[in-house]
Amino acid sequence: MSASGAHAAARAALLAAGLVLAAPAAARAQDGLLHPGAKKPAAPPAPPRVEAKHVASFPELTAFRRSPFWAKAIDHLSRGGFTDDAVASMNQEFTVLRMGIESGREARAVPAPLNPTARLGEKVGEDRRLWLWQVPIVLDQIAPLWKEGEWDAAQLAQAGVLARFFAQQEGPPALRFVAGRHAENTTQLDRLMAWFRAEAARPESYALMLITDEDGPFVPAEGQAASKEKELGALALDEGRRLVLRRDDRGGGPWLIQLQKGKKPAWTKTLTEVPPDAALRFEGEPVGLGEQGSLVRLDFGRALSLYLDAQGQPLFYFTAE
Repeated sequence: MSASGAHAAARAALLAAGLVLAAPAAARAQDGLLHPGAKKPAAPPAPPRVEAKHVASFPELTAFRRSPFWAKAIDHLSRGGFTDDAVASMNQEFTVLRMGIESGREARAVPAPLNPTARLGEKVGEDRRLWLWQVPIVLDQIAPLWKEGEWDAAQLAQAGVLARFFAQQEGPPALRFVAGRHAENTTQLDRLMAWFRAEAARPESYALMLITDEDGPFVPAEGQAASKEKELGALALDEGRRLVLRRDDRGGGPWLIQLQKGKKPAWTKTLTEVPPDAALRFEGEPVGLGEQGSLVRLDFGRALSLYLDAQGQPLFYFTAE
């Protein structure tokens, strides 16, 4: 065999060997299994997260989360999941709580004030009171849905729980959530949040949404301007505004609270639930409640919680042992 013939034969043998070796490799690549030395295939990229676009931000719930009973209600929904059964269980728990509050209030021998003030929302039925307590908690549970532009089946089921809860009472918009209708579902949530903000802006509804065992809520009565010499306490609300406690010139009259801008009172209110012979004082600094305004705490042998709106106007107050 010539040199060129031998070279061609050797080249053919190498090519044949390469084909033999390549065959198992190709088989390994096609059997879908990982073999020693093989690289793990790259995971497919995750689909981009779609965020919902709303006309307003999610409502602040700071005022409601301050309740000592908030965590217990959240625990009900955390253990049971946000389901119809868990919401019903929370309602039962609050029913027991309200019964205990009412029986305890009847048992306390608290002296009646000289000019008692009617409680705000006295004519609201018990079922609506219980429902209003739960409104901020239920809204808190659907905060994750608010952010998502697309829902899976579990999230759609939670939206259904939300719709049925708000269908229990008059006032909220009728809600209907449909799989795959993401833009329409977002619009439904926007309508609900607009209702909530408008409802929370009403002092009666705002007060009845606060989960508390305190006595009240009471609306401060109109008061007459008192002598500057009778200033008996002051608290800075913000720059340029402060709250002042006063009595009238004769002494022994009702306690008055004023908001002063500079040297002029913006408003004067009478705290009729505070006995005239009690010593009233401010307790601590004002507590900011976000879009719900602020809370001012006072003490007269009992705690007094005065709620102000975002403009510093007095809304209502509670008293407690």
